[in-house]
Amino acid sequence: MAKWFLIRKSGDFNGIAERFGIDPVTARLLRNRGLTDETQIEEFLHGGPESMHSPMQLGSVCRAVVLLKEEIQRGGHIRIMGDYDVDGVCASYILQRGLEVYITQNCAGDHEVDIIPNDSQRSSVDITQNSAHRPVVDITQDNADQPVVNITQTPTVSVVIPHRIKDGYGLNRRLIAEAIRDKVDLLLTCDNGISASEEISLAKRNGIRVIVTDHHEVPFEQDGNKKRYLIPEADCIVDPKLPEDPYPYKGVCGAVVAYKLMAQLFEFPSVPESEDSLQAELLGFSALATVCDVMELTGENRIIVKEGLKLLSHTPNPGMRALLEVTGLLGKQLGYYHAGFIVGPCINACGRLDSADRVLKLLNAKDDREALQLASECKALNDSRKELTEKGVKQGLEQIGAGPLDKVLVVYLPDTHESIAGIIAGKLKESCHRPAIVLTDSLEGVKGSGRSTEAYNMYEHLSACKDLMTKFGGHAGAAGLSMPKENIGELRRRLNEGCELTEEDFTEKLYIDMAMPVSYASIALVKEFELLEPCGNGNPKPMFAEKQLMLSKGTLVGKNRNVLKLTVEPGNGGRAELVLFREVDAFRAFLETKYGEGAYEELLEGSRSVPINAAYYPQINVFRGREELEFILEDYC
Repeated sequence: MAKWFLIRKSGDFNGIAERFGIDPVTARLLRNRGLTDETQIEEFLHGGPESMHSPMQLGSVCRAVVLLKEEIQRGGHIRIMGDYDVDGVCASYILQRGLEVYITQNCAGDHEVDIIPNDSQRSSVDITQNSAHRPVVDITQDNADQPVVNITQTPTVSVVIPHRIKDGYGLNRRLIAEAIRDKVDLLLTCDNGISASEEISLAKRNGIRVIVTDHHEVPFEQDGNKKRYLIPEADCIVDPKLPEDPYPYKGVCGAVVAYKLMAQLFEFPSVPESEDSLQAELLGFSALATVCDVMELTGENRIIVKEGLKLLSHTPNPGMRALLEVTGLLGKQLGYYHAGFIVGPCINACGRLDSADRVLKLLNAKDDREALQLASECKALNDSRKELTEKGVKQGLEQIGAGPLDKVLVVYLPDTHESIAGIIAGKLKESCHRPAIVLTDSLEGVKGSGRSTEAYNMYEHLSACKDLMTKFGGHAGAAGLSMPKENIGELRRRLNEGCELTEEDFTEKLYIDMAMPVSYASIALVKEFELLEPCGNGNPKPMFAEKQLMLSKGTLVGKNRNVLKLTVEPGNGGRAELVLFREVDAFRAFLETKYGEGAYEELLEGSRSVPINAAYYPQINVFRGREELEFILEDYC
């Protein structure tokens, strides 16, 4: 059971309700999410793509467009360097697809741009030429605002996604050496690059221009009370986290930064002209990446996810449609859960257990049969990943033991597949309510990933231990690292020595929006709550509580009889249904501790009623075309 906190924010809820035509309960929910003035509320309730920030507000994005156009004009080789997670793959595809279309649209005469799969281990997609006699690009201005690009020699665009195990995160010297060998003229990173100063300097010394697009924190060294930022000497850096960058919303993911660059290249209108347009396709992938990279669903991010998932549900991309088909989602309106817990893990599993090249090939598939085959392989890999994760979590909990826990967990699982260390760390964090780092053996020393709580900035604390590591990066909530095996104990000691986390920080917290009787809820009110969607990180589902809610009957349902449906008597003469989806055995133990042995069985028989304090959220269950209210039991005491 969690510790409950009732949110107490004041406001003119009746006035807000009247002004916007909503229930006072919804008005209070808006205030609880930090919305105070009418402009904010209007945008939250009704904001669309037109409310997104202009890409021109992102520092250096115009400079990046100029560099790309110059390289296209020269007919040069542009290499996109991505990452192997959902954000990195989506960002890579956004840049690759955008440049493909841009070059195609601006070809002079009847020339075409061909997409040729690269069979090498490193590159998965080439946009290249079939003939040695392709014309080069000439960028001129006509009477229109948009430059006219007359291509007289087709430029080349290749995509490389590092291998998680062989390469690790981001750029390395071998990948730069390959770029030199392949005569790359411009290196375009996405979802990485901000911490690759040495690699970027190597590329620059060998005549390769570099554009960094990233969203991660800028590395720094602490100089007294000041931070000295270690900014790579690239030709252009597009990252909202750069010091003094003017972009109004700093919390976007790497794919959104890539989308903004393409939006500036094409000068997209604020709203996509159609669902099957290039802009709509790229916005859909931006939404998927935002959810899967667990960005906060506030401000612009919420608009991107809200609008982008609608577009992704009807995507024209054959590969994505195939993935939706094999996961049973084709034809359905995608929500936060579908993106984050069904589609995203299938993409991530390829980068974890195989190669993210498989996903990029899926997204570039033109043939439905090929797309379905690749999508099925992605789903199968995710099924394997689930089994490996369950095994790793069990081993991690056994290693932690039942005794006093460290404030920061550092767990060494030598036989665990290094690609799932981050997932296991996240599960341990959720189970133990404290930051967790999972380390495993790698080709050189150990590698690991960490997941943190809101009270602990993992990136800053790892920065203080950087002398122990050969490589690390990340942000406040998550990080990745490599280090010699013999340094594990010292890392654990340093992270815990002087750690200022308190017992309060280790207590699971549940924030209750308001006390509200179950009897007040209605189908109309719950449908009104849809205005608050999408809900997720930074924008939680509405949570309510009622004291002394009387349970009169319990029924176990589901294939494994692990879901408990509880009939409740709200006090208005009617009946309602609470549903408990997890830890039914813990609920049984709670009842028998509180009300005596046999209380649980008597509740199932309907021979005894017991009261509980319930934390819940309402939802609409549609069964055989009929809508019914049900209440999901989140916690109890």
